[in-house]
Amino acid sequence: MGVSNITKPKKNVKNDYNFKKRTNKVSIELSSYKNWTNSLRVDKFTNEYHNENEVGKVYYQLVDRLLPFVKERGSSIKQEKHCHLLSGDKRELATKIVNKLHDLDLDEGTEIWQLSCGQGVRLLAVITFNDDSENVYPLFLDPHHLIYPDDAHNQKDYSKKACKFNPSKFY
Repeated sequence: MGVSNITKPKKNVKNDYNFKKRTNKVSIELSSYKNWTNSLRVDKFTNEYHNENEVGKVYYQLVDRLLPFVKERGSSIKQEKHCHLLSGDKRELATKIVNKLHDLDLDEGTEIWQLSCGQGVRLLAVITFNDDSENVYPLFLDPHHLIYPDDAHNQKDYSKKACKFNPSKFY
């Protein structure tokens, strides 16, 4: 005995959604430097975490706020308040981190940018511009604001004893 179904399906999918045409094309190249989310220690810098909860908060801010912010701003990202071109000792530290993390020596002409939308995680990246597009290459995360420290935000203990959770080794 079979089941008889006399109900006819209705069309539920609408094709009339109007996608806005983007004028600035920003590509965030997440797979170009595969270790960009890894944690490490170099000199007084660390992006190791206090615990798993801190990792969750940082990654949520990254995906929910920072990456969309970078994509929306396009080339104007360089004028944003919390975005900085690294120079001097900040750049030197960043190049050490990049070398240890990616086994990569950046030449002097490569601009390294700290990208942020205010509170939360900082992303260090290289940005390249073509005629009609911009490519963002994440290099590493600075969840503790140690590249550009701030007394108001850097009051926690970042020693190896306190900050020892490394998600790239744990997961």
